[in-house]
Amino acid sequence: MQNEDGIWVESWTKTPASDEEIEERTTNKTIEVRQIRNKLLQETDWVSIKAKDDGEELATTKETEAQAKLNRALTALRTL
Repeated sequence: MQNEDGIWVESWTKTPASDEEIEERTTNKTIEVRQIRNKLLQETDWVSIKAKDDGEELATTKETEAQAKLNRALTALRTL
């Protein structure tokens, strides 16, 4: 729509989401977060799996400590 000066303008009307829309958005976001979590778990699982397979203690470099900490945090999100 153009205003009185001939400038194109847009306007929106804000309406609350229905229960169904909220449920759909929540479900979609849960799936998205789960996919990200699963990808990150795959990227960090090798650290603890390798140590377990080798019958060794998990190496304690800053990198592996950070990966192990991230893995524990991601594992805690498995309830999604």
